[in-house]
Amino acid sequence: MRVISDKLINAGVYVSVESLVKLSSTARRLSYFRARVVKQQQAGSHHSRFKGRGMEFAEVRPYQAGDDVRSIDWRVTARKQSTHTKLFQEERERPVVVICDQSASMFFGSRGCLKSVLAARCAALLSWSAYAHNDRVGGIIFNDQQLLTIKPGRNRKSILQYINHVVALNNELSAETSASAPQLNRNQQFTLALKEACQVIKPGTLIFVISDYHKLDATGERHLNTLAKHNELVLLRCTDPLEKNLPTGGALPVSDGDHTFYIRGQDEGARKVLSNWDEAITNRVEQLSRNRDVNAWELNTNLDFEHQLAEISRQVSLGASSR
Repeated sequence: MRVISDKLINAGVYVSVESLVKLSSTARRLSYFRARVVKQQQAGSHHSRFKGRGMEFAEVRPYQAGDDVRSIDWRVTARKQSTHTKLFQEERERPVVVICDQSASMFFGSRGCLKSVLAARCAALLSWSAYAHNDRVGGIIFNDQQLLTIKPGRNRKSILQYINHVVALNNELSAETSASAPQLNRNQQFTLALKEACQVIKPGTLIFVISDYHKLDATGERHLNTLAKHNELVLLRCTDPLEKNLPTGGALPVSDGDHTFYIRGQDEGARKVLSNWDEAITNRVEQLSRNRDVNAWELNTNLDFEHQLAEISRQVSLGASSR
């Protein structure tokens, strides 16, 4: 692993294991992992929509035909002069898998931090939060050349293994190393990561996909649709203000890892091309969200990542689906 200076880490260019481990202290604040509904009946730590005799009291309601007489609440029945039944919620286990993109297109940012750093920080915080709420946590991390899979586990060792892989791929990013990856590999890695997810993730899993979605193609969309059928899927798209709106002055260097060219901010044609390109990616992700009732949200490099995740968590708990 490359030795990265504290200056670059503090500037939001790279992440360190230490900085991602520190996020464990704030992980419980995310309400996303409180009493979430799952699609599979298993024993564990999350509440199911299926009610019956279980581990935790839920509510009392008027007796209905077929209710277990052992669940009758006699005190409420006597007080209200009509039969009432206690309902319980069983606790359910739900594995959590965080897919984190550390490819060349993520090594970009005009303010705050790079998209690769934003993704790494969010991946770590989500993993720690799931662990803090007794979920089994795993992940898939990929760049332009590598794809690493961590099987979900309910222990700190699994989280640390995941974080170490995230940091390793993050620290490999640079303008020089990005250019060394074969173009074919770059275009396929996101799709291969989603294919891997389809093969290894079990139904009933909560899946976060953190990426800029620049390499999302038709095959990748099919994989996401497959994942959404039997899992809870959350798409988190990393964006930077410069990708949406070019400043009007000066010439800006732009690189895809292979070639570097300059765009004049005052060139309306260039501004339109960039705007249309970003809009096309946004529409593609939003279409997936609408088709499969998937949660899709944007994360911005110039905003505090903890605040953004907390707000997304709050919106999801209120029933919002995308933004």
